[in-house]
Amino acid sequence: MIPETDIERAAEYTVYPDKTYHIDLKNKRICGFCDGEEAMRQAIYKIIATVRYEYIIYSGAYGTRIIDSMGSLTPFVWSELEREITRALLCDERINRVRDFWFEEDKASHILKVSFTAETVNGNFAYSQEVYRYV
Repeated sequence: MIPETDIERAAEYTVYPDKTYHIDLKNKRICGFCDGEEAMRQAIYKIIATVRYEYIIYSGAYGTRIIDSMGSLTPFVWSELEREITRALLCDERINRVRDFWFEEDKASHILKVSFTAETVNGNFAYSQEVYRYV
């Protein structure tokens, strides 16, 4: 016997706000809550900073393998970083598109910074982060 269901009711789902704990990276503590664009910035930071397959708490689709590119800074590596970051961020259903990548290499302090525009459900915004320090 097949149970009877109201199809419209079975397809209903609730979209919850993306309210989350606020991580204060400067003071290295968690304080309060954030949502909207600030929560998306925090999610992007966490995805880029997490090494994929390194932590069993995350699925295999979470994080990046930027660590594989360390030690070599060429335009080829920049394009690989762009591909890796885009692939990792698009796994989050709140992120629709990642575009306009810009890489800036600070040779004096051996830092590579990446900037891009993230198109999310909370709007579009520019994002910039130090990707890694190389030696």
